[in-house]
Amino acid sequence: MKKIIISILVLVLLCSVVLAQQQTQAGPTLISAVDGTCPQYAPHAPDWCEDGTIVAGEVDDDGCIGPPSCEDEDATGTGIESVTVTGTDTGTVTGTGIESVTVTGTDTGTVTGTETDTGTVTGDSKGQAIAALKQKINQKKEELESETENLGNKYKQKVFKNQNAVRLAVHSLLAMEDRIGGIGQQISQIAREFNNSIKATINLEERIQKRSRFVKFFVGGDEEAAEELEEETKKNEEKIKKLKQLKEECDCEEEIKALIQEQIASMEGEQVRLKNLAQAEKKIRGIFSWLRRSSD
Repeated sequence: MKKIIISILVLVLLCSVVLAQQQTQAGPTLISAVDGTCPQYAPHAPDWCEDGTIVAGEVDDDGCIGPPSCEDEDATGTGIESVTVTGTDTGTVTGTGIESVTVTGTDTGTVTGTETDTGTVTGDSKGQAIAALKQKINQKKEELESETENLGNKYKQKVFKNQNAVRLAVHSLLAMEDRIGGIGQQISQIAREFNNSIKATINLEERIQKRSRFVKFFVGGDEEAAEELEEETKKNEEKIKKLKQLKEECDCEEEIKALIQEQIASMEGEQVRLKNLAQAEKKIRGIFSWLRRSSD
């Protein structure tokens, strides 16, 4: 008789352990369900939904609230009608026949699938768009460098190499138009005007660079080209002031503001170089220049 009692006690103990394990892994356990009353569930284990999102239980036909469930942040499946991923660092939704997908507040949001009727990804575009913008700027830099290397004329090659920084700045500002809100069009307009100025300064610098030492020895530097170059730099300095003002008004990310400032700095540096070039050219006096001065 003692053996039977001990066996029963052991069996009851084992059942209790199994039930406790099921409660920890699968969430709430049904305690009772009396006719005419709603079922009662045991409380969840503290960490039963640590890596997921707790979703409230559904109300059944009798008005009873079912047990809450735990959903993963990533959703994968077939015939998914609606998927929402919120407040996550990474939200990935994949499947077939997805009708509606919303990924919000994520650093990375990926929506892939077949026959997706609606796919919305918000909050993840900032970091990705800025990275894409930087990549685009780097690609343009490589293009400009390659273009310069392929120029056959040594004077053109030198001039283009000198002005590649400001050429890149113009292309960078144009590429930012969609990322800098309402002032995007104004900045793009200034960038286009700057681009026209670059064409002029390239031609003027090329004229100065082409002037041989022999010509400079006799007649001096190209004062006309130098004066025109100085005039272009003055106009460009006004454009740079407008860019600085627009940058301060920009309601955009700090990284975008930093990129704008980087382009402005390149433009300012180029104007200083061109102004110094023009002033140095005007100081070059040839023999005939001195003779004219002596005769005057």
